[in-house]
Amino acid sequence: MTMLSIIIPVYNGANYIQNCYNSIKENLSFVDKEIIFVNNGSTDNSLELLNEIEDKSVHIITTDTKGVSNARNIGINHAKGKWLFFMDVDDTIAFVDRNFLNVLHEDFDIVWIIYNKVQGNNNFHSYNSLIKEGLYDILEFSKIWHGEGMVWPFMFRRSLVKNLFFTEMSFFEDSDFLYHYLANVTNVYLSHNMIYSYFIRADSTMQAAKLEKKYVDAVTGLVRNQELLMSISHFYKKVLGPHIVKNYLWVIRRAPSPIFKKINHLIKERNLSQSLLYGNLKQIFMASVCMFSINLFRYIFRFKV
Repeated sequence: MTMLSIIIPVYNGANYIQNCYNSIKENLSFVDKEIIFVNNGSTDNSLELLNEIEDKSVHIITTDTKGVSNARNIGINHAKGKWLFFMDVDDTIAFVDRNFLNVLHEDFDIVWIIYNKVQGNNNFHSYNSLIKEGLYDILEFSKIWHGEGMVWPFMFRRSLVKNLFFTEMSFFEDSDFLYHYLANVTNVYLSHNMIYSYFIRADSTMQAAKLEKKYVDAVTGLVRNQELLMSISHFYKKVLGPHIVKNYLWVIRRAPSPIFKKINHLIKERNLSQSLLYGNLKQIFMASVCMFSINLFRYIFRFKV
């Protein structure tokens, strides 16, 4: 049985393919796996480099340029492994202990791994490396998890993914997938046996996205988050509510002045403030103060909202 399906979208990733593949080959040699590269309409020599890899575990799929979500969905449809793991082509696997194989053989709902954020010569270790390794129920997990919405620190049970796919967005597509998955699980296993290296680059997918589209898509993500909150039980509202509200706060605090009017209009039009009902009192207070401060600032400096 294939234990692990690693899904990697590739768009003009010629500079990173070899390092990404080598890190998988070197660190996961003892795992029965498949590596699914989805060449997403690359215009450089990415496809040529992928075809040069002589490895029976590597599968190469070529598609038109339709975004990372579409590429991941294609990977999900082709995957045969017990676990799904989503990598970015410009990232690497830094370390895997052989004990990680024992984790993969268990039937946990989701596996949470530790990671490094690498920016230039700086290497920042993830906070979960300081949390005790082990099995947590979903409510315990929600209290120690900071709510970051990336999918690459997690391994998903394919049997639990079912009909869940990534939504076509340039932003918040990871958290949208993750939150919908977490709304259907009961436990999370934190493993210190694998370390993922996430590289922060000026030319990364998120950095390169057009600013206005990025924030408009963020509002779409908030709409989907709110719809999710409305559809789940009170228990899972307690699990996911504060983290979804954190996304809401992030958008209203970070939207740049030139597009704030449009973003604020979309938030009001879609009545997204309802999401705040599922946050804690501190978050509701922060949202109120934040919106008042932003509008006051723009009034004083004549930024019309």
